Amino acid sequence: ALADTALSAQVAKTSAETEGQEHTNDILKSDASFRDAFNQGQLDTMESVILVNDSKINLNDAEASQARSMVEQINASIKKIKSEVDLLISQAADVDDRVWERHVRVALDAYIEHGKLKNLEGQLKVSQEQLKLAFRELSTKLPLMKSQEKLNEALASFYQDLGFKVNAEESRLRFDLSQDMNWDDFERTMREIHAVLGDVAGFVPFANPRSSSSGKPREKHETTSSNGKSKHTYYDYYD
Repeated sequence: ALADTALSAQVAKTSAETEGQEHTNDILKSDASFRDAFNQGQLDTMESVILVNDSKINLNDAEASQARSMVEQINASIKKIKSEVDLLISQAADVDDRVWERHVRVALDAYIEHGKLKNLEGQLKVSQEQLKLAFRELSTKLPLMKSQEKLNEALASFYQDLGFKVNAEESRLRFDLSQDMNWDDFERTMREIHAVLGDVAGFVPFANPRSSSSGKPREKHETTSSNGKSKHTYYDYYD
């Protein structure tokens, strides 16, 4: 079922790399250049483009630095997923449907067992059943992601299933955060976007041999809103 995809994936990868050269990461070179882009309402990089509400959010120095770092983390996660999908295609080229379905089921069961779905459920305010359906739908597309464009289409659809405003471009993902009216909302959405990407990267079968601590919480983080009235908790997980 997964045969004849490894060569296609390599050809598509070369093509995608060529296409991606039209975009740059210039806005990530400094906080000043990043803030200039933010003030124009659009954060353009090679892996993603993020629309922001520049008329409502005015970044201070610390926020500009933090936001730039979050964009870099999101882009790194997108590249990691592409690398893992390429590995999946090469490792699982001769796997039949029954074996594939078992690997998907094991990956999903591990997420449930270690509480990852439950944590995402709380973070994104969606039901665990909705998350399961979204991951199962994503799993059917994983072997077909033979190009950056196909990967972006699948990831955009996955995000849309979870309530995000995301669209796929040929070589990038387009995230629409223009509805976020203040820094706290923007920061929360960016963390949610990154958390989802991290969970997708950890979900890819064959690319993620699972240790006894795989998927378990490694470190807890808490952030407080600028007015001090609310707290946001998120976790880093063992790979």
